[in-house]
Amino acid sequence: MLFEIMKYIPGENYLTEQPYFDSVSVVDTFDSAVWCRRYDSPGDFVLKLQASDTLFNLVKNNTVLIRRMDVDDGTAMLVDGVKLETSPDNGDFLTLSGDSLEAALGRRVFMQKYNLRGKPDNIIYTALKENIANYWYFNSDSEHIANYRYRFINFMDFDGHQHMGGADMIAQLYGRNLLELTEEIAKSNDFGFKFRFVGNISRAYFSCYRGVDRTINQKNTQQIVFNTAFAEFSNTSYTYDTSTYYNSALIGGEGAGKDRIDTIFASSTRVNAGLLNKEIFIDGHSISSNTDGNTSYISLLGSTAQDAVQSAKAEETFETEVSWAQWKYRDDYDVGDIVTVGNNYGITGDATIAEVAETEDASGYYAVPGFRVRSLYKN
Repeated sequence: MLFEIMKYIPGENYLTEQPYFDSVSVVDTFDSAVWCRRYDSPGDFVLKLQASDTLFNLVKNNTVLIRRMDVDDGTAMLVDGVKLETSPDNGDFLTLSGDSLEAALGRRVFMQKYNLRGKPDNIIYTALKENIANYWYFNSDSEHIANYRYRFINFMDFDGHQHMGGADMIAQLYGRNLLELTEEIAKSNDFGFKFRFVGNISRAYFSCYRGVDRTINQKNTQQIVFNTAFAEFSNTSYTYDTSTYYNSALIGGEGAGKDRIDTIFASSTRVNAGLLNKEIFIDGHSISSNTDGNTSYISLLGSTAQDAVQSAKAEETFETEVSWAQWKYRDDYDVGDIVTVGNNYGITGDATIAEVAETEDASGYYAVPGFRVRSLYKN
């Protein structure tokens, strides 16, 4: 792996100067590196290399690390941690660590007090545009609006808009953390999100996306199978856990005692009845009845309960250690793709590649995919 260190230069006046990234160093020798991309949450990295005065001063503040192969279209990592270790016997080492650029969404909260309604991906785009890259705000001459321009991250933009589908949502998001909101919506609606970092023009383009179906149940693309029968998994672990799953929710809104306003959402009373019905209570005191006029308060409470139920899925996992694979990361599969997995106990099915961790050290280079079960069964 080859890395490029870039410094974020914000400019002296955020109202008049555009920020940019300045390439300050290239790293081609290191002790070890782990570079992990994820489908519906930020990735992370750890890079250990020999220390020097120059390098230590370069990486301490406002630093972004990118893979040199991704300089025009790839993942950027925010350097959040810098650890310096010195030893007269073993030498001096720097360990850099941090999260991918998607984690920057967690630096903002939703400040608007109006309701949002629409498709899940539209909710995300609107929330980000209003709080990170709102051009209407940025071009406004209003003194009040100008006071909030410091919140906008000028180098962040949007990479088109491919609609992800799904049921309409109604939500009051005041005070919600934007990363937590984006992760929650993406996971419950089965799509991913990412920033495509273009270093030579200092831009990062956000998009929601779905991976490619590469399972054995389709014929449009190369079918990808990871299976112990081919000695690809040295160890596997299958788990099915319903402890955090529920299918019905009572949500209590404004009021107290017998005057408290509430409603119930149940995913399917015909299927999930009797012993199979699992309920939870949601405290919706923070949801205001002062709506936008187009949404009833009960509908707003019901939509919140529905979103919570849809997010509370049974956890079915297939953990692996990949010892060898005929498939090459990026050439044959990528993060978010859907593939077929299985082991010699007959447990097979389809799984999303939720992450890929690339590791390089003295022992060599490895790309290890992590799978999230979609439809797994035992024959």
